[in-house]
Parts: sequence; C-alpha cells; structure tokens
Amino acid sequence: MSLPATVTVPGFVGCVNRTWWPFYILPIETQIGAMRELNQTPMPIANDPLFKWPRARAKVWRYMDFSKLTSLLATKTLFFPRADRLQDEWEGAVPQNDVSACGEMVAGSGEPQEDRATLIKNYPGAFSGFRRHTYVSCWHLNEGESAAMWRLYLKSDEGIALQTSFGCLRKELNQSERRIHIGKVRYLNYKKGSIPGVLPDEIGPERMVAPFAPFIFKRLGFSHEKEVRCVFQDSYNHSDDPSESECGLGIEVNVGELVKGIYVAPGTPAWLRDTVQSILDKFGIDRIVTSSEFDAPPAC
Repeated sequence: MSLPATVTVPGFVGCVNRTWWPFYILPIETQIGAMRELNQTPMPIANDPLFKWPRARAKVWRYMDFSKLTSLLATKTLFFPRADRLQDEWEGAVPQNDVSACGEMVAGSGEPQEDRATLIKNYPGAFSGFRRHTYVSCWHLNEGESAAMWRLYLKSDEGIALQTSFGCLRKELNQSERRIHIGKVRYLNYKKGSIPGVLPDEIGPERMVAPFAPFIFKRLGFSHEKEVRCVFQDSYNHSDDPSESECGLGIEVNVGELVKGIYVAPGTPAWLRDTVQSILDKFGIDRIVTSSEFDAPPAC
C-alpha cells in the first residue's frame, strides 16, 4: 500500500500511534480509508504515550448484566460500544481552552482568510466525526470488588463482574486485527485544562490533530471509576461516511484465557449463581462462580 508523501491543501492531519499520517481530518475530504487495508492482519497494541499502562498483574474488572455475559460466551467477542452511544455526552469532547487556542492559532497564521475561516469552523466537527468512528471498552482498575461499581453499572440484581489482569487483557487484544489503544483514563478539569494532541500542530502548510487523544481523558467527576480503557477506530474516507456499526463492534477473544474470575452481585440468590455456573460449564469455561465479598457477614 502506498501513501501520499505530502498534503498540499491546508487541513488537519490525523495522528495514529505517534506517527503523523498524511490524511485529512479537517475538512475530512480524505480520511483513514487506508486503515481498512491495514486492518486485515493482526496488529499489536498501539504504543501511544497518552495511554499509560498499569502494571501487568493489576486486576481489572468488567461489570455487566447476565445477558451481556451470555453474549460474550456465545459470540466469543468483547463488545466495544460506539463512543457516541455511551451515556456521557462529553465522550471525545475537548475543553474550551483547546477550542479557543485553535482559533487563536489559526487566526494568527499566514493562511488566506478563507482557509482560516474554514479551519476554525471545521475544528469542532473533527471530534464529532471521531466519536462516530471510535469504539470503547471500559474496565475498572481495582484489587477487589467495588460497591460503587455494582451500584453504578447494574440495572438489576442479576449482575456479573468479570475479573482479569491488565496483562491478560492486553494479550488478548494484541491478537486483534484492529489497532487498539489501551491505558488508564486521565481525569481532567475541563474548565481549566487542555488535552495534549488535540491542539493543531503546524508542520509546513498542514495542521494535525491526534484522533485518539480525547478518548483517554474524562472529567474529574468520573475519577472514582478508576477506568482502564480500550479504544479503536474504524476506517472511513469522508466525514459523512457511515460508521461500520450503528451501535458497536466486537473483538474476538479467548474467553477462557481472558477471564480469571467471575463474581455475582451482592444479594444474588443461590439458584441464580448456580445458573451462571451451568452456563459457564456449557461453554467450557473452567471457572468457579464466586459470591460477592459484600455478602460475607461481619466478624462481630
């Protein structure tokens, strides 16, 4: 596959894994269509400096309901919802400081007035496009169960928590045909702070932004989640191109290798715990279902 050596029309260029690629981001007349060809063979986890890794043995948890566990076992895929389908409408957003700084940078450049106006207008639209083409899997970093996570992410008492290690999660995703970024979410005061990489850098006549950067940052109010996030993007050629999925995409995993522990929510009746165990047995997952530590009585 050959890529163009230069871009001659002022625009924004996407940054993939610390390498500045000559694809337009703003206006998105030419996008990451070549990524479809790149995605045909297994790709290693991206070495992105914004995505900080915890230690390999660190425990990570995925809280879900019973139906999602059944889907994981039946499809052997880890579901990544599309970023703009997540509950937080700030997913993939950038702080006002960055929007203002972009406007000041472009306004003070030597670009023709018409090009400056186009660049300033299109800058926010890039991140809207990123959200529609970005897929996210969220995990909780903790050495034990979290009462807050049980309450936050379960809509009934039929809850399941999958426990693995960061190293195992990274190993499984490393076999994917997608170029996945994985790391600890960084929590930021969006009223005062800025996100590295989202402010355009000037190289010759082009300006560039990092499309993954906004997805490893969240507002300070979510810091209790202690989130480890896995992120990838689909391929697209134009801002109006449809996403590969309206809801999300699955990444194939070896469930038996990925999952190290399975816990049922506090208060789960014995019959439901036994049902979960029978489902695991049916799918050949050699793990014993464990009751929540919050069901244990106090010592006195």
